[in-house]
Amino acid sequence: MSVDRIKDLALADLDKILRDNGKSLIDYPPMPVPTSTDTELSSNLLIIDEMSYDQDELQKEHERLIKS
Repeated sequence: MSVDRIKDLALADLDKILRDNGKSLIDYPPMPVPTSTDTELSSNLLIIDEMSYDQDELQKEHERLIKS
């Protein structure tokens, strides 16, 4: 994997973390943003919102429901 690809994936991960907290790399102009199209597709806010569920909370709810 090339250094540019690794950098792009790291930027995409960082941007996802920021988006989960209501921000984006765009909010920090000196920072570069991911450039590849596959990271742009994965940064769709609706998909990110759907996939950012609290796994610990779901596990607790699952255990509670199994017991009842």
